Order: sequence, then C-alpha cells, then structure tokens
Amino acid sequence: FYLNGVQAPNTSNATPNQMTSDFQIGGQSFDPTHYWNGKIDEVKIYNYARTQKQILQDMSGRAGSASGGNALSQKTPIIWYKMDEGVGTTAFNFGSGGSTYNARISGETLPTYTKNGKVNGALYFYGVGNTARGYILTNSLNIGASGNQLTFSLWIKPDSTQNAGQPFFLRNGLGADQNYALRLNGVSGGKYKLTVDRYTGSWEGTTNTNYLIPISQWSHIGVVLTEGVNWKYYLNGKYIETINVAGTAVTATSGLSIGGHSGAWSQYFNGYLDEVKI
Repeated sequence: FYLNGVQAPNTSNATPNQMTSDFQIGGQSFDPTHYWNGKIDEVKIYNYARTQKQILQDMSGRAGSASGGNALSQKTPIIWYKMDEGVGTTAFNFGSGGSTYNARISGETLPTYTKNGKVNGALYFYGVGNTARGYILTNSLNIGASGNQLTFSLWIKPDSTQNAGQPFFLRNGLGADQNYALRLNGVSGGKYKLTVDRYTGSWEGTTNTNYLIPISQWSHIGVVLTEGVNWKYYLNGKYIETINVAGTAVTATSGLSIGGHSGAWSQYFNGYLDEVKI
C-alpha cells in the first residue's frame, strides 16, 4: 500500500475472492449499507505491479499528461496512445475518438513494450533489412479542407542508426493517399532534422532548418498543421519555426500508422515513442 507516494506497512495478508458480479466504485448495488461518502478522481487500474516512482507519477498527474500537471484541465485529444499496456497486440486509444482508433500492433518485427518510457511505459520500434519492420495501425484521421487544423504531440527517443530509406514515425495514408506524415531526415552532430510530408497530387516534404532531435534522448515534438497555410514546429515546448505550405492533401483511406508502416520497404523508425496524441 502507498499513501501520498509513501509505502505504508503491511499488517496482514489475505487471498482475494474471485467475484463474478460487476465491478463497482463508490458503493455496492447489492448492499445499500455499503456505500462511501466523499469524492474520487483519477481512478486507474494497471495489469502489472507499479514501482514507487510510477505511483508518484500517478499522484502528481504526470501519468495522465506528458507535460505534467492535471490532465483534466486540458482538452482531450482525438487520439492518445499512452503505450502503457505492457502486453497484448492492441495499443488502446485514450482520446475522445474512442475504440475507433484503437491500434493493432503489426509488422514483421513487432514493437516491444518497455516500462522505461518517458511517462510510464513506451513502445520500442525496430526494423531489420528492407522488409522486417514494426508499427501500430489504426483508422485514418484526415485533416480535411483548407484552413482545418491538427496538432501532433509525442515523445520520441530515436536510435543512432535509422534505415537507409525514410524513417517515418507517423504516417496517415500508406502511399499516394498520404494525407500527412512525420519522419526523421538526416543526422548531424548527434541530432536529426524533422520532415513533414504529404501528397497533393505530387509529393511534398517540408524540413525544419536546423538539426533538432538528439539521438538516444527523449524529446517532445509538437507540430501544428493548418492545411493550405503552414506547419509550425515545437521542440520541448519551445517554438522553433513556421514553414508555409499551399494546396490541400489527398484523403487517406489506408490507415494511420505509427513507428513505420506496411507500405514501401525500409521506411521504418528505430527507437522509442510515447504519449502520442493528435
């Protein structure tokens, strides 16, 4: 037991009963005398044993928000992959889009879970050769008409070695239906550039001016897309630059993939991703 992040002494041990009735919080429907008066917030249940550090993260609110603080004071993204599951082949969506955007863990080299993420757990992606790559795949989320906006927010920790192609870590549309995509581009001085791609009838890629994203370190990437107007880049909460664009991208129908994709070979990402939000 932990109270305010401090472990309390255990005074007794017991074997829990195996129940078949519904799971309830705040009282029991089958016994009107068993109820609780008070307030409850941020109820979470994990399918693994958490460390004291992770308990403290829950207490501070950082387990629910990559930036810290109270997650309830923030607008809920449509897509939010915490990547804390630890087991299974589904990355669950905690955003307002619900189960429509639950993602399948897919590929020839499946991503693996780690408890050492930026916020609790994370997924590690790694590809081998031209075809053995891993990714998670969900339904497409398109930007839509000119003037519409999307914001991308995620933690990234790239390996020092990427594939010889284009290391996509987020892509909506797997070919000529590409609505938008984020990928690393080149490395110098131990840092990568960031490129945003789309297809408008021809391939377009906009790359930030300087090398920004350090190798083997966690960095927070924020990108704000205003369709047909500009991309705005942020790194670790700091505004970097704005790149103007024109025209509108095609509509993606083949899905939104993270960490790589099932399209062209050698376009996969090597490294860790956590707290991916759109």
